[in-house]
Amino acid sequence: MVAWKNLDTLESYQALQETKGSVDLAQVMAGESGAERVRKYSVPMAEGLTYHYAAKIIDDTILEKLAALAKEAQLSEKFEELYDGAVINLTENRRVLHHLCRGQLGKQVMADGVDKRVFYTGEQAKIEKLGENHVYFQLSPIKSTPVRSPMRRVKSSIPLYRSVSVEATLVPVPSILRWRTGLPPMVR
Repeated sequence: MVAWKNLDTLESYQALQETKGSVDLAQVMAGESGAERVRKYSVPMAEGLTYHYAAKIIDDTILEKLAALAKEAQLSEKFEELYDGAVINLTENRRVLHHLCRGQLGKQVMADGVDKRVFYTGEQAKIEKLGENHVYFQLSPIKSTPVRSPMRRVKSSIPLYRSVSVEATLVPVPSILRWRTGLPPMVR
């Protein structure tokens, strides 16, 4: 059973607060030991990216205390409950389901007799259809040039306003919606 407690009431949090960082970054990042530290203090992320935290004032002691804090706070269990649609917003007594916009990560989330993932994908489809015929504003910097006719067509965009530093144009929405929702790009 997951217990929801304030962070500052956890014993591991108190132990972490009492830990003094004693890392001399100039020393540990110099030479071959610096390269080894970068290898050791790195975490792989999505899309082939890597997060390097070697240049932070952190050592194995602090990492051990952070791991103890995550365990005592039941962080993994709480993530699982979030993905499975449990009521985790305790102040409003409701589920937090925005992650379903990006995909189904846990179990099927049923609430009020409705599969919430199906609901979210249906709403995304409606937004995409709406976006096929509508546009949004995009501000982009331009060079200082004389003002031209405001209705001049530029690369399938329609300039609305031009000043010395910014140009506002109307741009079709579907590609932005697909990027934000993780759908594959449209080819036209």
